[in-house]
Amino acid sequence: MFAPETRILLVDDMTEQHDIASGALRSLGFNGAHKTALNGKQALEILAQSLSAQQPIELLITDWEMPEMTGLELVKAVRAEPAYAGLAIVMVTGLSAHGQILEALQAGANNYIVKPLTPEELQPKLVKTWDVIQKKRKIANKQP
Repeated sequence: MFAPETRILLVDDMTEQHDIASGALRSLGFNGAHKTALNGKQALEILAQSLSAQQPIELLITDWEMPEMTGLELVKAVRAEPAYAGLAIVMVTGLSAHGQILEALQAGANNYIVKPLTPEELQPKLVKTWDVIQKKRKIANKQP
């Protein structure tokens, strides 16, 4: 499972969703300071700054519907950048159609949660996301 001090970026255009997500994370034992962004463009800037400061974000939790750059566009941009290959991404959104969930996963999200976000919903998704990321890291480390 992710460590309590995991560097997390919460992306949602509604600031109250930052509070809800932070509360859920704290209730699961995450005690690090969580960075926040209001859209995908801000998130990309924070990701780049964190990477250049050698303190890369390890877990990205993003909404889908946001102005300027959607969560789906953010996921695609992050997955197109090799420097973020190990970044875990969880999409948290009100969009619940099967096709939308599939689209997010195909774009590179590791998991998907339909709002409202609760610790009970988040915890098993984070465990599963952690497992997927660890398997990908093992595979990448075996590459010549």
